[in-house]
Amino acid sequence: MPAIRSALDAASAPVVAVSPIVGGMPIKGPAHTLMRAAGLEVSAKGVAALYRDWIDGFVFDTRDAESAPAIEALGLAVDVLDTIMVDAEASRRVAQAALALAERLR
Repeated sequence: MPAIRSALDAASAPVVAVSPIVGGMPIKGPAHTLMRAAGLEVSAKGVAALYRDWIDGFVFDTRDAESAPAIEALGLAVDVLDTIMVDAEASRRVAQAALALAERLR
């Protein structure tokens, strides 16, 4: 999506992404199928590598914590926590983590 890429390239604030992949599987939808078809590693690290040109920070699940050094090596700041959003409180926790990571990157 060229317009989204342009907006991310022009962003003056830190951009933080939350991984949709947990433990090698998507939380919802066909992300793993699409990633495999594109020849990408289906993992939090694979998502980070795909987005690294447009993001500054990456939030991902504790089930993938061992990937933190590899993701940081991509030049990204990271935060690792339980990202499964089963209720409003869990969703709030993930959103707050993403915002806090962006704030640290300012």
